[in-house]
Amino acid sequence: MSDRSDYLKSQAKLARRLMTGTDDPMALDQLGEYAKECDGEARRIEDDEADAPDPVR
Repeated sequence: MSDRSDYLKSQAKLARRLMTGTDDPMALDQLGEYAKECDGEARRIEDDEADAPDPVR
């Protein structure tokens, strides 16, 4: 896993934690969307890394 993937996962987790602290529907929608985007990008990065050939040493 890359540092970027780890960062995106932590951002998604943070957004979900923030969602528990607000009742504002607009904020909930925005945080939820941000969490989904972070999760999706992290998955794409991990998939790309899994598909990449192993480096030759």
